[in-house]
Order: sequence, then C-alpha cells, then structure tokens
Amino acid sequence: MGLEVDRLTRELDRVERELQIARADVSAAEKRGRAELDAIHAENRELLKRVADAEQGKLNASEKLDSLNRELVEMRGAREKWREVEERLAKEQKEGIGKEGVWRDQLTERNTLLLTVWQYLDKVVGIERTPKKGSAAETKPFTNFSVFHDNLVTRLKALSTISDQFEKRVKEVEVKYGDKFAEMRRQLDARWKQLDKFEGSVRTYGETKSQWRKKFAVKEGELEAIRATNTELTAQLTTVRKSSSSASDAMEIRSLTARTANAERRLINAQNQLAAAEEKMSAQSSRTLLADSKWDARVKEYEARLKAAEEKVKRERQGGKERVGELEVQLRNLQRQLEVAQKRSHQLTDVVESNRVVSGSSSRDTHR
Repeated sequence: MGLEVDRLTRELDRVERELQIARADVSAAEKRGRAELDAIHAENRELLKRVADAEQGKLNASEKLDSLNRELVEMRGAREKWREVEERLAKEQKEGIGKEGVWRDQLTERNTLLLTVWQYLDKVVGIERTPKKGSAAETKPFTNFSVFHDNLVTRLKALSTISDQFEKRVKEVEVKYGDKFAEMRRQLDARWKQLDKFEGSVRTYGETKSQWRKKFAVKEGELEAIRATNTELTAQLTTVRKSSSSASDAMEIRSLTARTANAERRLINAQNQLAAAEEKMSAQSSRTLLADSKWDARVKEYEARLKAAEEKVKRERQGGKERVGELEVQLRNLQRQLEVAQKRSHQLTDVVESNRVVSGSSSRDTHR
C-alpha cells in the first residue's frame, strides 16, 4: 500500500508538471481566440458529471460494505444457532444411545425367555416331532426371528396336538382301566408337578442370569467411565502444560489488528489525497478548461488507477477483518479450554490435598 501511494504521488507530480505545460499551451491557445470556449465548457460539464458518477459509485460501494457487515453479523448469529442445534443433537444422540441400551437389554431378556421356552419345548416335544418348513434350519431369535417364530408356533401346535392325543388316550385307558388310570393319574400329576418345578427353576435361573448380566454390564460401564475419566484428566493436564501456546495466537491477533489499522489509516490518507487531488484538478480545470484531449485521456487513466488502488485496499481490509474474526474465535475457544483445564487442575489439586490429608490421618492413627 505504501508503494502504491508513493507511485500515485509520483504520478501526481508528473501530472502537475504536465499541468504546467498545459497552462503554457492554454495561454497560447487563449491568444488564438475565444472561439473554443463553448466546447471547453461542455467538456467541463462532462468531467463534473463523471466526478459526480464516481462519488455516487463510492457511495454505492460504502452501502455494499454496510450490507456485507450486516450479513456478517447475521452469519455469526446463524453460526451460534447452529452450535446450539449441534448441542441439542448431541444431547438427543446421547438420550437415543441410552434408550437403545435399554431396548437392547429388553431384547436380550426377550431372547433369553424365548430360548428358555424353546429348550423347554425341545425337552417336552422333541426335535424329531417338529415338522420343518422347507429348508428352515435350527435358528435363534436374534438371528432370524421370523423363522424362529414359525418354528416356535409349530412346536406349540405340536405340543397342543400331543396334549389332545394324550387326553384321548387317557380317556380310552380310563374306560378300560379305571384303577390303572387313577394310578397313572397320580403319576401324571406328580410328573406335572415336577415339570412345574423344573419350569420354575428354569425361569428362576433365567431371571438370575439376566440380573447378573445387568450387574456385570453396570460394573463394566462404571469401569469404562473411570478409565475414560482418567484418560480425560491426563489429556487435560497435558493441555494445561501446553496452554502457553495461546500467547502466540494473541500476538498474531495483535499484529493483524495493527496491520488492519495501518491499512485503514493508509486508506484514509489515500482518500484525503484523492480529495485534494480532485479539488486541485477541478480548480485547474476551471482555470485552464482542459484544452487538450490528451490531458483528458490521462485524467481518465489516473482515475481508473486510483479506483483500482481503492478496490485493492478494500480487499486487503476485508481479508484482514476476516482473519481477525477467525483468530478471535480461536482465541475464545482457547480461553474456554484454558478455563476448563484450570478448573480440572484445581479439582486435581483438591483431590491430591484430600488424599494427603487422608494419608496423614491414617499414618497418625497407625502411630497411635
């Protein structure tokens, strides 16, 4: 930017020298007559119109800059809302994971109960009495529940058929053999009692097994939580030890802020110089009336270069602001991490001090 301003200053000096030459030409032209005054006045009005158009373009550019700043504020608000939505989604995912764990436990209990019933039917009905559907092999509820359901219903139907056949045979035997039927009835009741006891013991075993599985899962979860907490505390201690690196980010932010302020000051100086140059040009054009067409072309070239320089400064300024915003966000994140690490460090020191107090009291008790 400084090189550009120096180049523009040299260009202004060159233009001033050319203005002096133009003045000499104008004085010579005035001697030739006043016939060209009307054309010169028209050119003057055209130049004033161009200057007004340039000022209007500057106003439009400033309005665009304001609109971009408003959009940036809206984007920051949308980013905050997006972070809130992410936090909500994380909470919902955690709740979903908890519900999924409960659902898996319930599914495990259901599968265990179904397997218990299946084994009971195997013992009561027998595998050889169960008709198979097509190529359906022995399945379990957690592999192919539809086939398992069909096989289970088939075995229940077979059990019902066996029960019906048994009742028919019992009636026939009761008709033929009353005493033997009574004896068999007593034996059957005894067998049914044994089966009931066996079924009760199987159910008790299944419930006890599921309870122990739950307890084991809870203990395993507590152990994993303790390991995770230990790992997190170790990582946080490492982060606390390395937290001094945030000072470099602060120095970078300061340097970028200083560069942005310097760029803004340079832009203001360039604008002031532009205004002064425009005033000089308007004063000189009112006196000299721009008699030469080459001078008009050079003025246009100068304005184009100046606009290009202003756009370049605006781009550099916008890039510096964006970089400063990113570094500010990083600095806030690092500050939050540092606060969390400090809290963890205080907690660890409290735990260490409490352990020292407990160890000291225990050593005193042993000495006593």
